[in-house]
Amino acid sequence: MTQLEPVLVTEEGRQEMLAELKRIKEEDLPAIASQLAEAVAQGDLSENAEFSDSKERQTEARRRVAELEDRLRRVEIIDEKKKSTGAAARVSIGSHVFLTNLNRDEKLEVRIVGSVETDPEKNLISNISPLGSALLGRRAGEKITIEVPAGEVTYSIDKIGK
Repeated sequence: MTQLEPVLVTEEGRQEMLAELKRIKEEDLPAIASQLAEAVAQGDLSENAEFSDSKERQTEARRRVAELEDRLRRVEIIDEKKKSTGAAARVSIGSHVFLTNLNRDEKLEVRIVGSVETDPEKNLISNISPLGSALLGRRAGEKITIEVPAGEVTYSIDKIGK
């Protein structure tokens, strides 16, 4: 039997997965079941768009439940209390990294997270993304250059925090 990869998440990420799982099981699936029952009561299901739509949403909800349950079984919490800060700190999963995009002279703060928590709008970047993987193991004061579709971008690591 092969060992599946752990799912690296923060405690916040685990709580979000648990909340989503609870919502789907306790709210979404019962609502869909009710919609299916109403559609069945209408009779001929072969041309009932509401029935077809509800069945698709039920399938998707069940797929998401299975996915969340699988991830939660394999979850490995990133222990943020062990993260160091200051000059000797190295970037690791869970680190908040303060950067300067030297190409644009723009400041940026990102947090390195596992791939299931990635959310660019919240500046949560994956440890396996080009920027995330280039930052891992680096220290404040170092510069990194990554390849992006528009060319190369160089960043200066200003500070590593919690």
